[in-house]
Amino acid sequence: MNSSPGGRATTSGQLVKFSPTSPNEIATAWRYRQMVEHSGIQLTGFDQDLWARVGDYASRVPQESLAPFRLLRGANLHFLEQLTAEQWECFGIHSERGRITVRDLG
Repeated sequence: MNSSPGGRATTSGQLVKFSPTSPNEIATAWRYRQMVEHSGIQLTGFDQDLWARVGDYASRVPQESLAPFRLLRGANLHFLEQLTAEQWECFGIHSERGRITVRDLG
């Protein structure tokens, strides 16, 4: 794997410039909601390298990505704050990681 300041290595070894609106935050927002609504749902993985390439993350200025990241993260935190103890235990079956609960993902 390659890495350097301001970037991160992907599993394929390509260097991707940090983008706070990375696929992870977007996918996590969807997964929380799907698990709460449909506990036991199948959750598919995604190709982070593809999302980075199509989203052209290498050309983004990290500071410009902070506003949308903060908005999405804030919405996720607000959602999680509203959950009951039972909802924290709702789960999905991830195609790569197996059974995960909202608590595991949060």
